[in-house]
Amino acid sequence: LTLTLTLMQALIELRENNEIVIKPADTGSSIVIMDRQQYLFEAHRQLNKIEHYTKLDELIYKDTQKEIGDILAELKTSGYILEKQVEYLTGPQPRARKFYMLPKIHKNPDTWTVPGEIPPGRPIVSDCSSESYGVAEYIDHYLNPLAQQHPSYIKDTYHFTRIVNSLNIPPNAILFTMDVESLYTNIETDRGIQVVKNILQR
Repeated sequence: LTLTLTLMQALIELRENNEIVIKPADTGSSIVIMDRQQYLFEAHRQLNKIEHYTKLDELIYKDTQKEIGDILAELKTSGYILEKQVEYLTGPQPRARKFYMLPKIHKNPDTWTVPGEIPPGRPIVSDCSSESYGVAEYIDHYLNPLAQQHPSYIKDTYHFTRIVNSLNIPPNAILFTMDVESLYTNIETDRGIQVVKNILQR
């Protein structure tokens, strides 16, 4: 893709504009340009939910890095993993996680955080290059195939369409959708771990 000098200059000006935030939309292929103060308003609204977030006095990823290192060393000593796996799972020098949001502009504007002005954001805490990134990737490699065996597993829209088309739906049936708010933060950690244990022990 070749850009004209005018377009290049426009992109540079957008990138250097500290009064706006540019993010991909939560759904679809749209790009959203938000006023920075409105973006921060929604971010603070979410981060102030004490049932989901706790403010830390200092960064803890270095302490967590040591805990993970101790666990990996114990697994290596016990013969569960090799030295090369320890190196991969440990990864390079970690960084603190980053919080950002993807604007949910597909929602009805009347239901936005500020109706018609500030859309709700899908909160994302980026785990890339964190102290647990390698371990999480390793675990995901083994859990993903198990998740796909669940009766309610749906891969994507095309998979869903195939399932619906194969159903014998009565003419008077009503199709509806449901959305779970804050799905992952509402999963009880102990229960989630127990479910994984039950699957692995089958």
